[in-house]
Amino acid sequence: MFASHASRFLGAGKRDFGCVRRRSIPISAGVTLSYGVICLTDVVTHHRRVAGVFLLFLALVVYGGAGSAGEKPKAYVLVIDELTWDNLLDERYPALRQVVSHGAVGLMTTRTAGATTAPNAAVTIGSSGRALGVDSMNLAFDKDTVVRALASDGSGEELFVSEEYGKGQESTGPVQPAAEVYRRRMGISASGQVLNLAAREIQVRNLGSQFGVTPGSLGQALSDGGVVTAYVGNSDIDSPVRHLSALFMDTSGQIPLGAVDLVPTQDVVFPFGVRADYELVWEKVRSFVGQADLIAIELGDLTRVNRVAGQYTPQQLSLLRHLALAHMDRFVSRLLASIGPSDYMTILVPSPASRRMREGDSLVPFVLYQPSQSGGILSSPSTRWPGLVTNLDVGPTLLSLFGLPVPETMYGRPAIVAPSNDAVAEVISLRDRIVATSRQRNSILRQLVYVNIGLYVAGTLFILLGDLPRWFGRIISFMLPAAMSMPLALLLLPLIGSTSPQTALVWSILISTLTAALAWLIGRQPVRLAALLALATTAAVLADTLTGSYLIRNSILGYDPMGGARFYGIGNEYMGVLVGAVIVGVAPLLDIFPHRRRQLQVAAAMLFGVVAVAISLPVFGANVGGGITAAAGFSLTLFLLLGYRLGWRQVAVVALLPVALICANTIIDTWLSDTGVSHLGQAVSAVGQRGLAEAYTIIVRKVSMNLKLFRYSVWTKALLVALGVIAWFSYRPSRLMLRIKERYGYLVNGFAGATAAATTALLFNDSGVVAAALVLNFTASVILFLGTFITLEARRAERPDKQP
Repeated sequence: MFASHASRFLGAGKRDFGCVRRRSIPISAGVTLSYGVICLTDVVTHHRRVAGVFLLFLALVVYGGAGSAGEKPKAYVLVIDELTWDNLLDERYPALRQVVSHGAVGLMTTRTAGATTAPNAAVTIGSSGRALGVDSMNLAFDKDTVVRALASDGSGEELFVSEEYGKGQESTGPVQPAAEVYRRRMGISASGQVLNLAAREIQVRNLGSQFGVTPGSLGQALSDGGVVTAYVGNSDIDSPVRHLSALFMDTSGQIPLGAVDLVPTQDVVFPFGVRADYELVWEKVRSFVGQADLIAIELGDLTRVNRVAGQYTPQQLSLLRHLALAHMDRFVSRLLASIGPSDYMTILVPSPASRRMREGDSLVPFVLYQPSQSGGILSSPSTRWPGLVTNLDVGPTLLSLFGLPVPETMYGRPAIVAPSNDAVAEVISLRDRIVATSRQRNSILRQLVYVNIGLYVAGTLFILLGDLPRWFGRIISFMLPAAMSMPLALLLLPLIGSTSPQTALVWSILISTLTAALAWLIGRQPVRLAALLALATTAAVLADTLTGSYLIRNSILGYDPMGGARFYGIGNEYMGVLVGAVIVGVAPLLDIFPHRRRQLQVAAAMLFGVVAVAISLPVFGANVGGGITAAAGFSLTLFLLLGYRLGWRQVAVVALLPVALICANTIIDTWLSDTGVSHLGQAVSAVGQRGLAEAYTIIVRKVSMNLKLFRYSVWTKALLVALGVIAWFSYRPSRLMLRIKERYGYLVNGFAGATAAATTALLFNDSGVVAAALVLNFTASVILFLGTFITLEARRAERPDKQP
């Protein structure tokens, strides 16, 4: 059992991070014993002295193995909210720096089911599923602590406070132990030493959640696996601040051991005149060492300082943070000196510092340290991205330290460790790249979408209105190819390595303009130019998808790992670009090369198949909705290119192909993949374990996301304008559209296939608005591009001598 645990934690081909050292001895002893019994007779027959030495050696090995058989690793979890990389790498804090420098490090995402707050983060990490906290989570007490009810604040809720904080406040009802209040609320007797009186409120808040979470899954899994947990410390000010204890509570709101009622010591230097009593915290930690397997220690001074950031000057805040970190560092140094060589120390930062959030960075450090092993870089099957894990992975990772399986109520995966020459530098570089791309996305993408919408409107007006000058049409005919080249430019932008949004915008415009100019030189004709741009975009996106999606994941038009919606494969943005580009790129080739029509039809079928597989296959694109979109759009387009009229057989094929693709990918993902299943495999597994309710939850989540995007996203405007352009020229045919159809009949068939793909994307993707808008980007742009040229030709024919 342990061997399978070790391979799951370390990953295939990963080096040992120390999980095997202590617990592999019994296995080795058993193997040695078997081998010794087989060989002993032969040895005795030849040399009795050698036999004696061998028996002594064998006894020592077996004795050592037996003595270690029941041992568990000890894990210490330092819970330090709002800690930053700058704090950890500051040379003034040598103990923290030692943990980071010699530990396995990674970035951790902090997405929850709501805002990025510490209460939401605590329940999310403790659930290993995106969850929500409640304000009353601070009502965590030691079971024997005497509490009293405060007078109602008008909310109708019971509020409790311990005697230390309740003096001078109006109260109602008698004083009583926290265990009595807990029993009254939960209907069960308290067995743990730490109780969260808001346990039922947390459960209710997350009932019917679109993410299907179970608050307290981590604490429950540890308890069920025989791992005893203790929680020590708080972030109290003049009232209890203990929401982070929800990290390790079980499903009933209890923690087996612990002490959260530690009154901070008086210190007028610090905000609120208090700081953590580190001597008291140390005494409590030492008292639990012989009883607990996992000890979580909350160090709240940094939280107290950051809480009053708006009331202090920057200089004073910097000084106070330094003092808080200096106290923490001395405590960590003391802890480092006391832990064993095979024990673990984890630095857990539930939520990011507000100042980092304002700078566009919601990633936090995650560190796993073991004294007997050198460090490395952390990653997870959840992200498939070296140096990046999610907050959902924390619970499974801690469970893996003790060889415990991840229960079905948890959605994360155990982190794995990979070797690295300089893990910290890699992680910091990754963070800077992710943050820079996110800033570029927030600054540039909306502007580019509005420019695209403006071009759609301007092109339509030029075609429909006869009084606009020809120079206006020429400008549009130049800008539309540049707009068609923009997705390719944004894909190539990461190769520049630009970090400034302004510089990134200049580079993207330059690349798209040069690409359009090059396509003009090669194509020379409008339809050839459009096909060339579409096929070039197809080739680039497809090649990147098949080689690890490096460009997509670092592109402005790619996915944002800080948002936590996707970490690998092809996102809905470039999925939409790829589907739209390949249809619009292939279809006009049959018009341009009519004498090679049969060969091109075969080539189109093959290319459509390759693209659909690349989008959907778990080891490449891993985009289920994209696979459905591609299968539906490509099959319809292929039927039209082959000259079939759409009957019930063709409609059945268009409907059944996506189903077949999903089934094939499910089999591959669940049974054949050795790299860990993708979110498709996770979803199928969850539905299998939890039934149709899980399927309903997934559907509701996707529909909710689409409705939210439809209401607030700029892509909604782009989609509606693109649909308006296509509908106007398709369903109110003028001489313009008829002339396009006469010249490029196969291209018009491609327009129909792309529209079907966009409709499918809208229905079957959780961000279908974005995907649908980008599927139609090439279609609307090519219609307007060809329409502008045909209009210019008509006006030149009508007034050949008149200058604009």
